[in-house]
Amino acid sequence: MSPSALDVVFSKKFARLPSEMSPFADGSCVAVVFANGVVMLLDAGGEVLWEHTLEGRPASVGVTPEGQHIYVSTDRGLVIFDRSGNQLRRVKERVDNAVLSPDGRFAFLGVSDATKHTSSVSLYDATKKGLLKRHPGAVVWREKFDDAYQFFAGARDGSRVVLGFARRVVCMDAEQTLVFDHRTASSVKGLAVLPDMSRVFFSTFDGHVVGLGLDGRRVYSAEAGEEVGKIACDGKGDWIIAASRLKPMIFMFDRDGKLVWHFPVPSRPIHVWLSDDADSIAVCCGNDELLMCRNYFMQPEQRVQRALRLINERDYASLSLQVLARSSAESLTTLVNAVKDGTVQESSYKLIGKLPEQTLSRVIGAMVLDDAPGQLFRCLATFYMRALPLVLQHVGNLDDGARQNFYGRLAVAAVRGKDARLFDLLGLIHLHRGELVPAVKRFFEAVSMENCPEPAMEHLREAREALEQAKATSEVDKLFTTFV
Repeated sequence: MSPSALDVVFSKKFARLPSEMSPFADGSCVAVVFANGVVMLLDAGGEVLWEHTLEGRPASVGVTPEGQHIYVSTDRGLVIFDRSGNQLRRVKERVDNAVLSPDGRFAFLGVSDATKHTSSVSLYDATKKGLLKRHPGAVVWREKFDDAYQFFAGARDGSRVVLGFARRVVCMDAEQTLVFDHRTASSVKGLAVLPDMSRVFFSTFDGHVVGLGLDGRRVYSAEAGEEVGKIACDGKGDWIIAASRLKPMIFMFDRDGKLVWHFPVPSRPIHVWLSDDADSIAVCCGNDELLMCRNYFMQPEQRVQRALRLINERDYASLSLQVLARSSAESLTTLVNAVKDGTVQESSYKLIGKLPEQTLSRVIGAMVLDDAPGQLFRCLATFYMRALPLVLQHVGNLDDGARQNFYGRLAVAAVRGKDARLFDLLGLIHLHRGELVPAVKRFFEAVSMENCPEPAMEHLREAREALEQAKATSEVDKLFTTFV
């Protein structure tokens, strides 16, 4: 695919250059700060939700994993907002960088002084008054360095922090234990970490992107062929993007370190961001423009395959559903097949039921037409009340033969699976009374194949009453006499 154009979701041109940005993990909002002290929150369409003017010069902005807190580091302190823009806490001393724990109780705070060649990282206890006013008891510990760090990042759970110095990358945990101290051959120009910090990536002056494991050893290497700056990675380390320091260009590398894509941006990229599901890219450009784009390097089929791989993992389930919701009808066939072959675990079936109605309707349509519905019906059963009107809609579009086939397959699945929820779905037959006789005959043929569970007997009795109201034929009445 040609990299000559971007699949831009929105483009926001500001009157001034953003100092830094921090999109939410799910891409629903973007927090942006400017050198004049303004911090604002944008929605997924680029509209401003709120903005505040802070005291001091902002140095960085961040958000907690679920987006409950937005925090801005300035030369006069750290300010923490909730999602609605209400100020919650403030540290009244210089803070250049911060990483908050998901619950907002603890924070790694960093201060770096390039003129004095010193820096420090501290662990603060936000439950004490130290985040409202100066209080020494709020500082759990403080580690000082005889060099100024340039980059600062942390694990999503607040368990570790990593600092990028001129020629070293240092990682510490919340117990003040040194995890690793990795010396680099070239100066560090960017830093990115996986959510659990099982991988730490950094870019170098000579155009390399290097990945370190928790032991500080090199486990990844990629080369752009020119100097790169800020970098970002997805939630699994499958994709890494890097901003060129020389031209308006973004580079993308795969998990093996191969340069697989590059694409131009309006001007030299200052900051880059990649969503956990690798589906969205944000770029802050030197022409005061913020771009939110789709990662169109991943074809729809690739997006669905990746979403299926992550849909069984709790931390990525909602992101995976968003990818599926944006996918084409052809790609959703992959989801149906994945349910059939067990790729999607039964514990994740309810997540499929939370898809937007239009998308869910397409999925159910494919399930109704499938001739091997065993697992598909078990999936439908987990959200059958929401599925019911959509199933009715698709069944109503079938010809007589296909409808009878569907009813029979549903009956077989209900009996064999001894699933009362599927018996409830058989209530669809009552809404198509002209088709009751052959459909219920198939139902009893299924009952004869295996022992009918006790819950099913009650459903059979209810079905008999419905048949009597519909003035069913004596043939069907004989079937009831035989099996009930």
